Formats: sequence, structure tokens, C-alpha cells
Amino acid sequence: MFIVKGNIVFTKESCELTIFENGYIGVEEGLVSFVSKRLPKEHESSSVIDYGEKIIIPGFCDLHAHAPQFENIGLGMNMKLLPWLDTLTFPTEAKYKDADYAKKMYSRVVKDLYRFGTTRATLFASVHVEAAQILVDLMEEAGLGGCVGKVNMDMNCPDYLCEDTETSLKETREFVKRNQNNSLVDPILTPRFVPSCSERMMAGLGEIAREFDAPIQSHINENLDEIKWVGELYPKSKNYADVYDGFGLLNGNTLMAHCIHMKEEETELFVERGVYAVHCPQSNCNISSGKMPLKNLLRKGMKAGLGSDISGGHAVSIPKTMVLAMQISKLRFQENPEEGFLTLSEAMYLATKGGGSFFGKVGSFEKGYEFDALVIDDSSLAVRDDLTLEERLGRFIYTGDDRNIVERYVRGRKLEKPPFE
Repeated sequence: MFIVKGNIVFTKESCELTIFENGYIGVEEGLVSFVSKRLPKEHESSSVIDYGEKIIIPGFCDLHAHAPQFENIGLGMNMKLLPWLDTLTFPTEAKYKDADYAKKMYSRVVKDLYRFGTTRATLFASVHVEAAQILVDLMEEAGLGGCVGKVNMDMNCPDYLCEDTETSLKETREFVKRNQNNSLVDPILTPRFVPSCSERMMAGLGEIAREFDAPIQSHINENLDEIKWVGELYPKSKNYADVYDGFGLLNGNTLMAHCIHMKEEETELFVERGVYAVHCPQSNCNISSGKMPLKNLLRKGMKAGLGSDISGGHAVSIPKTMVLAMQISKLRFQENPEEGFLTLSEAMYLATKGGGSFFGKVGSFEKGYEFDALVIDDSSLAVRDDLTLEERLGRFIYTGDDRNIVERYVRGRKLEKPPFE
């Protein structure tokens, strides 16, 4: 057991920040045992790690990112989704057939997740199962938590990435079995999106999901051309969401990225199934997909989190994602005042407890939650000394960067910089 002291800020609920100025967090076997304004009497003789005036917040959760696309960050930003995939993304992902190349590049991905305070991440790998395993192993070695998925694609993609259906399903099942008892990083089923997966592939992934109670991640309603394409492929389905649902791929263990152009019946289905909508504002802007109606979806009871969506997104940083999510929400507010707009506490909730709930009791400092935490030294941002802790947090989110993060914890373990080249 150990105890940390500092200015503690977290979100029990999305509507407000919970703040303990100069407070204490007790951690036992990786879990929060108490959070308090004063040191409990029974622990008065215990040693305390005192972080002084620094801010202690939960670690950030990234629910959608494409690890092989890391090297493309900032490229192809003048394209829409489908040309962007064909011209830039697919040729890059083909490189991950080479295991040495995968290890080199995935090491950089993991180091940047650590650097920017992302303590839990759900990652797409490529179709190459050996490379996906390398990514799992690197995440585990670095002490970061989350999920990694071997991508499935057996149609409407380049020949050099197109998989044999049964081979892909066999490799996926073996990947899930191999990693289902990992310490920190779970396998996740990853059909890229409906247009790239045959009916047999989707049905087979549904079977694996039921067999192993495995989580699922994919994309939905990102781009109008994509939605039209899905309608042509599945003319008998009610909508895009209905296709996934027909194969048993929508449940409380499912992440669906983007959700920009949702029909009312799709929203209702997501709420009924407990599906998480993952808001990826950087990518939505960069490849001209649209402005997700996040506040409307939250109001209707949809679970949600944030995704950097590299490399459609241009930054690994979840604070940058939070800021853009708030800004886009305010633009929508000007057009639709009845929506309201995303506040700092709501953005913080999505980046921590909201997204963290996908991994279990993660993203808060409530008793029984896994102690994932960042220690923030915002002294370099100070130009005045009369700010509240809420104002200091907001200033860090808007103007701080990785240099302000001085310590990182995952499940009670203080992390060192990943030992990769």
C-alpha cells in the first residue's frame, strides 16, 4: 500500500469536477482504497508521497487509434476518407508484414502514448497477426493498458492486404486465445468496417465474440460516401448499424468510432445494446467527415469516449482531442442552441471515467477503481497565482503538453519511460 498527496481532480459524474485540494489517495494492490481531504487516523504513521502543489488526475483513455498509421500523422489531410485509405493508409499498413519494421514503429507508438499520458488505449493494428502480437507485447512491457486488435479485411481492399476469409478467422481466434489472460492488454475483434468484410467474415467474428466474450471495435457512419456504399452492399438492411447487429457485433463490449451521421433508430439501437460511441474530432475535421452531434447522443443515453484516431487525427494527445471536442460542440451550439455545449468537466469525464468504463473500474479515484493517474506540474504555465484548481486544470488541458506530466501510474504501478530504442 502507498499514499499520494496533492491537488486531486477527477469526475465522478460528467456534470462536475470532484476536487480535493491538498488531498490524499490511498492505493492498495493497485486499487484506490480511499480519497480524502485529510489523512485518515489509521494511516497517520504511513509514509506519504507528497506531490506538493502539483495536480493529480486520472490517466487518459484513448478508445480509437490506428497504430500502423502513426508514421502518417499530418499527411493526406486534403483527402476524404475513401481516397485517403486507398492512397495513403493501405500502402502504409502493408509495411507491417515485416515484423522488424512493426517492432520499430510500434515502439514509437507506445512511447508516444506514454509521453502524452494515455494510460489506456484501444488500438487497431494491421491484418498481420505477428505484428499485432508485437504491439500487444510492447504495450505490456511498457505497463500501459488497453486493447489491441488484428484487423480483418477480405474484400474491397488492395490485393496486398486482402485476406483469405478462413485464414483470417483462424488467426483471429488464435490471437484472442493467446492473449485472453494477459495482465493489461486484451485482444479485441477488429473488422475494419462493413465494406471491407464479407458476410462470412462478419458472421465468423460474431461467433468468436460469443465464444470468448471478446470486445469489438470498428467504424460507423463516418462519411456519407461510405454510408451510401454500405447501403448498396446490404440493400435489405435497415441502416448501417443494422448490418453489424445482424452479425451479433453490437453489445456492451463494442466500440464504434465516429457516429457522425446516425439515424434516430441507430441511436436507439446503440443505447439499447450499450454500444460505446467514440468521438474522434480531429479526424472528423481533417478528412471532412462532419461534426458529431455528441451532446445529443449523450442526452439520449449513449455511452461515449474519445479517440485520437491517428492518423486521421493529427495528435496522440488526448487533451488536444478534448479541446477540439469542446470547440466543435460550441460551433454546433451556435447552430443549434438547444443542444448546449460540451463543458470542461464533461470532456474530462469522457477522457477518463467515461472512456475508462470500457476497461472496467478505470478513470476515477473512487474507492475500488484501478489507480491510473497522472501528476501534472503546471508551474510553467503560471502567469498568475490566484486560479482555482478547476481553472488550473482547464489551463493545462488547453495550453499544457507532455512536458507538464511528471509521473504516470497504471493500476498502482509508477511507470518508467519505455525502454525501447
